Amino acid sequence: AFLAIRCWHPAFLRGPLLPSLALGLAPGCVLRLLGCSSWAAHRIGIAAGLVVFMVAKRTLKLETLAVAADHWPLVALSLALVWIAPVCGALRWRILLAAQHIHLRFAESFRLGLVGLFFSQFIPGHTGGDIFRAYAIATGARKAEAAILSVVLDRLLGLPPLLFLVLIGCALNWDFLATPSFRPYAKVLGIVLATSVVVLTAVLWPTSKGGGSATDAAADSKANWLARITRQFRIAIAAVRASPGATAAALAFGLGGHLSTLAACIFAGMAAEVQGIPLLRYLLLVPMGLVVNAIPAAPGGVGQGEMAFAALFEAASGLADNAPRGAAVMLCLRLGQILFGAVGGAIYALGRHGFTGRPPAPAAARPDSL
Repeated sequence: AFLAIRCWHPAFLRGPLLPSLALGLAPGCVLRLLGCSSWAAHRIGIAAGLVVFMVAKRTLKLETLAVAADHWPLVALSLALVWIAPVCGALRWRILLAAQHIHLRFAESFRLGLVGLFFSQFIPGHTGGDIFRAYAIATGARKAEAAILSVVLDRLLGLPPLLFLVLIGCALNWDFLATPSFRPYAKVLGIVLATSVVVLTAVLWPTSKGGGSATDAAADSKANWLARITRQFRIAIAAVRASPGATAAALAFGLGGHLSTLAACIFAGMAAEVQGIPLLRYLLLVPMGLVVNAIPAAPGGVGQGEMAFAALFEAASGLADNAPRGAAVMLCLRLGQILFGAVGGAIYALGRHGFTGRPPAPAAARPDSL
């Protein structure tokens, strides 16, 4: 297809993109020949191709990273703030697990979150950690549906605080959204916001089917797995709505995690000497870049997050020099995640990643059921 397009359009991909793609495919081809799965080879190839392309386009420059390293106190403060988000995430997850009658100590939820972050560095996007957390709770508490639903609800309740921050950013940067350089990104942002609001409304809006009875539970035991988990999801949503205090606490922890990530990016931008971007504009740029980073393509979003931050920071300021600085901001954030994930990897290697809580006793063994 590439050669055919070249016949009609000789200028097609005459820049550094083609050699970047070739270099990006090379690691994947080598891994495929060595016996690795095609899935792993393609993931690594995507990440390598994006990184090589950014280096060839001078979007990722060692000089910019050296400038950020010179401001190491700001980098250290940014890395410290990165660690707040997983702490808030562990506290929020505990609340949602308690709604499913699964009780974890904070140390347990935090430890599982660390190991989950480790897996997120090697599985496309950031879903690998969610899979591990659900598996750990399902095997430890023997509640597969509840474990899966707790992770799904954890993600869903993380959206409203993020949407709140983005809407504040839109209100404070309304005139900037109409600028020609940022207008295409503003349209994409509007579509994402509208879709998120529709999904959250459809999922969290009260319905008459929110509760569950013993008869319903008995019917669920005879239904297929999808029907059971759908009903359990409705029950879990009803339980969350029935506890306003717990819901408010979960949303507050989600807001705290997003604010810490936002502050970490601001200090990283100061270290990289980002020019022409007001601090309030980070309310738009950071969430948009992190959404692209979470797309399940490259392992941990390597390459795609850096490219997104580079493009957004350049469009937000009109300065080409801000592209490598934006990539440096994402690299600083990724460094904190890698350090955090390394701790989780050590916990996993030591075998301390299991859920130590005991599952509830069977109904026939409880005195109150006799």
